[in-house]
Amino acid sequence: KSGIEVMGTTFDGITVFPNPFEGTTNITYTLPSRSNVNVSVYNAEGKLVAKLKDGMYGAGSYTDAFDAKKYNAAEGVYFLKMYINDRYYTTKIINLK
Repeated sequence: KSGIEVMGTTFDGITVFPNPFEGTTNITYTLPSRSNVNVSVYNAEGKLVAKLKDGMYGAGSYTDAFDAKKYNAAEGVYFLKMYINDRYYTTKIINLK
């Protein structure tokens, strides 16, 4: 295993930028091999707001945009949850608008 620095919203090559965001934030990550990917956004109450990705995806770099307007997501705190195969990642994202 390589030494991966976990700082802020970067974890195993997952980057969320900008965060906090106004309207849209981008989730960028790289799959080393074909993987089962689920990317979802939940509100502070734990309700599903958006399912950005769900299925099998080939190796490569991906960017998924969370557009708060598209999903009628008001300003506030949300939680990005990602499963990549058996690995789980979550981070808080903040919509300022």
